[in-house]
Amino acid sequence: MFASRKMKAKSSAGTRSTGRKAAVPAKAAAESSALSEWSVGLRLWIERRGEAVLGEGRADLLAEVDRTRSISAAARAIKMSYRHAWLTIQAVNEAAGEPLVESAVGGVRGGGARLTPNGRAALQLYRALSDDVRRHAAGAVTRVAQRATAAVGTTLHLAAAVSLQEAVGQILTEYALLRPSVRVRTLFGGSNELAAQIAGGAVADVFLSGDAAHFLAPAKSRRFAENRVAVVALRAAEREPSTVAKLLNGDFRRLAVADPAVPLGRASQELLARHRRRPLEPERFVQVDNSRGVPAALRSGQADLGLAFAGDAATSADLQVLAQTSGDVGLVSYHVAALSERRGADGSDESAALVDFLLSGPASRCLRRCGLRR
Repeated sequence: MFASRKMKAKSSAGTRSTGRKAAVPAKAAAESSALSEWSVGLRLWIERRGEAVLGEGRADLLAEVDRTRSISAAARAIKMSYRHAWLTIQAVNEAAGEPLVESAVGGVRGGGARLTPNGRAALQLYRALSDDVRRHAAGAVTRVAQRATAAVGTTLHLAAAVSLQEAVGQILTEYALLRPSVRVRTLFGGSNELAAQIAGGAVADVFLSGDAAHFLAPAKSRRFAENRVAVVALRAAEREPSTVAKLLNGDFRRLAVADPAVPLGRASQELLARHRRRPLEPERFVQVDNSRGVPAALRSGQADLGLAFAGDAATSADLQVLAQTSGDVGLVSYHVAALSERRGADGSDESAALVDFLLSGPASRCLRRCGLRR
């Protein structure tokens, strides 16, 4: 990837205690609950010749430049000043020994910015390395912490829409570093299916759904993220990006669409009603159960075009977004709520703590990496 330049990665990890005192009657439980409040700090960066090239913040900035093709838009997306973003990119290019970001100022097209091929490769390298290190660290820390706090360890059950699987996985890796004594078991599926299972008695302490109506007390649910419907195809098909209307009224064999019972399916039907000039013939539909079924239908050759979540396409190397919706049509909002008050060793509500983390800044960064927004 960088044949002429040697780059190395460094990481640092440490534990810290919040200093709060556990208030539980048994001595052993009190000692263990102190451990349950420990968390692990982990930083990873890539450097060249002793100079830092990429870390978490710089990687976020490069990812937004790649998405928006603009330094100013990228800075706004991660709440950074334009000057800081510009100086950061200059520092990245200098530390790398070559441009990872190319920019143009002014001109007929108003300038812009893009990642160079090596810039995109460097970003992919950092993301893959960071994910791998964090997964290994979270797994090791959790195993050790749970052995040390076996008497008072907490297990939470999280039910989440399957379209959030990649993002939730990344978020829970971060949470395992923050709360290593808490084990979170996950169940993924269609939002409607999960709601039915929970109503039937399935264990779920926290629920992430693509439909706020699934909650018995919608007022207690909180907005978690937004996902947009996109017209997608396999990259190998080499289709040209266009508008939603042109693609849905253009030349395609069959269209993969999710079941209207799930949020993606309902949003897709709204999109077809808005942009399709004539109803689509039934034989040109391929209906799948949920959001994961759309990419599967494309890969199997059952369909050559699909309506999928932009977030799913962002985390799939073989999918190409041909057009993305804007406004309220084709927008799906996810909501989260705690369904129980699962108490930890120190008496705190672990379900509520997990919900708070799902809405935190670190979780937002994971969402951005997976193509979702708050």
